[in-house]
Amino acid sequence: MANVAAVDVGCALFRRWSLSAKKQSVFVARAGYADLLQQELADVWKLQVNLLDQDAVALSTAGQLPLYNDTVFARQFLPQAIELPTKDYNKLIDAIFERLKIAYDRPNRKNCHWTLHAFALEDNASNKLAGKIEKDLMARIRTKLPVLYKKYLSPEDMVDREKEKSDWVLQVYVQSIYKVWFSTGSFASGISRYVGGILRMKARAGTPSRSGRKLEEALHEMGCLPKQGETAVDLGAAPGGWSFVLARNGASVTSVDALDMDLPKGKDWTKRIEHLRSNGLTYEPSKPVDWMCCDMIVASDETLKVLKRWLDKGLMNKFVVNLKLPKKDPWYAIKRGLDLLDEYDWIVKRCKHLFHDRHEVTVFGIRN
Repeated sequence: MANVAAVDVGCALFRRWSLSAKKQSVFVARAGYADLLQQELADVWKLQVNLLDQDAVALSTAGQLPLYNDTVFARQFLPQAIELPTKDYNKLIDAIFERLKIAYDRPNRKNCHWTLHAFALEDNASNKLAGKIEKDLMARIRTKLPVLYKKYLSPEDMVDREKEKSDWVLQVYVQSIYKVWFSTGSFASGISRYVGGILRMKARAGTPSRSGRKLEEALHEMGCLPKQGETAVDLGAAPGGWSFVLARNGASVTSVDALDMDLPKGKDWTKRIEHLRSNGLTYEPSKPVDWMCCDMIVASDETLKVLKRWLDKGLMNKFVVNLKLPKKDPWYAIKRGLDLLDEYDWIVKRCKHLFHDRHEVTVFGIRN
């Protein structure tokens, strides 16, 4: 009986600690870009933000916060997140499980579908720990909380599922092997359905370069694909990664670049691509097109000049433009891009640091 009483006291103490633990809102960025996310949240959203490390920032849960998708650099959002002790692995799993039970006890979650995102960013030891936590936690849920387990959907199934506001997610973010964050929340609160907010595009057979995946990811973010009969201009097209994506989706493409293209042979859709050996910085179509795409390796100022000219002259209805960031003061270049977007009344206009971007951001828009 003494052991049972001790367990009860231990659970009660944990619940008291868990409910009183300091809760923070955590935004996760690409590794090495948390400082730019901190700068963005301070400059654009006027928020005081604590830098956790090179991957993430945290701020008080009080006040109105932006949705992660309305920011440039945030990939994932962990609402009401608490940091859990990691010195003893078994105690860590106990802490996650007990905190999960508290979250599940809420009446609005009893009959809802849920999923688990256990993830880390780029560090092998942290990724290994995240995988172990996921495996051991799901095994315990299966045996100890079978009713909850029956409502579980894999992250992949949750992505494909018709979006339901009541769906919720348990996130375990392994910031390092010494620091683990726990968070639960509904997807309606602005959490990405992708683990860690990462959308990996598949490599396409015959693609001339990996850069096409940047365009595919941007099109997914836009919720809009080129269609049969639409026209597109691809500035700085060589070796053809973006033209590849545009033409495969049905668009007739003018690929503008002085360099050679490297498109696959024997594909009917390549007949929709016309290679024009010209300068992407100065080229303009004779009449407006449906799509303007640009991935030129030039300074961001030069790219923004091209985008502004096309916008001012109404030369396209949709655009996807990649901005290469300078090493010195990259936020200045991004701010110029955001200020440019503010000048135009388009139904979609965003700037995002996509998963397939490197030291660059993608700006895209839809007129109507």
